[in-house]
Amino acid sequence: MAKFRGISAEWFWESDRDHRIAWVSPDFESRTGLRAADFVSSRPEFLSDETVGSHQAFRDWRYAHPRANGEPYHFLINGQPVSDGAGRFAGYHGTGRDFLAQLRRAEERLLDAIEAMEDGFILWNAKDRVVMCNSAFESMDRESYVALRPGTRFEDIMRERVYAGKILAARGREEDYIRQRLTQHRNPSGAIVQQLSSGQWVRIVERRTRDGGIVSIRSDITDLKRQEDELRRAKEEAEGANRAKTRFLATMSHELRTPLNAIIGFSELMQGRMFGPLGSPKYGEYAAAINASGRHLLSLIGDILDMSRIEAGRYELHPQEVDLREVVDECLFMLQGRAAEDGVFLSNELSRPGPRVTADRLAIKQVLINLLSNSVKFTPRGGRIVCRDGHDGQKRLTVSVSDTGVGVSPERLPHLFEPFAAPGDASLAKPVGGTGLGLSICRRLMRLHGGDVAIDSELGRGTTATVTFPVEPKLASAN
Repeated sequence: MAKFRGISAEWFWESDRDHRIAWVSPDFESRTGLRAADFVSSRPEFLSDETVGSHQAFRDWRYAHPRANGEPYHFLINGQPVSDGAGRFAGYHGTGRDFLAQLRRAEERLLDAIEAMEDGFILWNAKDRVVMCNSAFESMDRESYVALRPGTRFEDIMRERVYAGKILAARGREEDYIRQRLTQHRNPSGAIVQQLSSGQWVRIVERRTRDGGIVSIRSDITDLKRQEDELRRAKEEAEGANRAKTRFLATMSHELRTPLNAIIGFSELMQGRMFGPLGSPKYGEYAAAINASGRHLLSLIGDILDMSRIEAGRYELHPQEVDLREVVDECLFMLQGRAAEDGVFLSNELSRPGPRVTADRLAIKQVLINLLSNSVKFTPRGGRIVCRDGHDGQKRLTVSVSDTGVGVSPERLPHLFEPFAAPGDASLAKPVGGTGLGLSICRRLMRLHGGDVAIDSELGRGTTATVTFPVEPKLASAN
């Protein structure tokens, strides 16, 4: 007889070249309940000429052989052809195992896996009645009066839970809720979230099976909902604190501007000697310093006020048709004196006639002045600043401000639009102060228009700030 090594099976068999069973292993009778004498010399279906006429191997052939009491014994048969010393076909040898026992073991493993789930599992048949459920599902309904035993209808379980007041969303509208839930159950799609009277939150996901039944998975998401609530409260508190901070800044900015305007006005009277000479020349220098410092503080307060208005959603845009070349000319004129003192050349190379957009003229002017001021500040003597118009890859209108200044290092570039971030290397810049809010305000103003601001820079080579306008303006009133 052939030796079977390394094969894991319940019993073994061999056939002759005429496809008749010639031998079965000694454990055949104890494993199958059949008599070996009834099986040996037979020519079973799995060895018919139609099946094995080509002498090919076969696997997991399902075969039933009657026991003495007439009940069939179901096999799963594997077979491998065998050759004699001359290479001619000599029959088959193979293995057999109990098909139903294998199914039972597979079923047991599946049931063990379902029982081990932390989530609740329940299977409904095509008539919407309970087939089985695991302990986790039962534990979520321990107070139910309707038992979760096989054959119980889904609707009966749902009605009991609704009229016992266990589902908060169903209170006061019980029948409407039941109809809605039955529709969701019989046409499963997305997840269903329920808050129970116990304070527990559950998430239910249902899916159809191929035989028309439904599988329901119920998960306890109470901890997740608690975390969501905590995060929402923390977010609301943070937003409330931010609004309080914004209101404080706005109020303080208004309060500070009044005395500052008085300081600036009186310093101008002193500089102009409106009421006669000041005496010592030093007084004139002090008056000029007071005036310059007052104007600088007023500019800082203006930036803080703008930022607070934007953050509070109170910055209102007043759109009109704007000629961008004219706006750039006005901005360059305002900065011409400062640029000339620093030895920086300014150039307006926007198209003629100037490109037109629908925008808030003062806001666009504020953006361009801020970008040009930064360029003047960080461009050394003999440098050049050029303004140009163009279009990006999405055919949106752009205005760029390019300089030959000190540039920005790669590690600082991503942070330029953060509040209080310096636009360049302060160690290389001329001594001109600022709040560090300018670029952040620029971006927010352009985003209120539906556009944006971007900066491209190379350390030691210069910087280009690009203002992008939307194809169709989407002006956002922030009040």
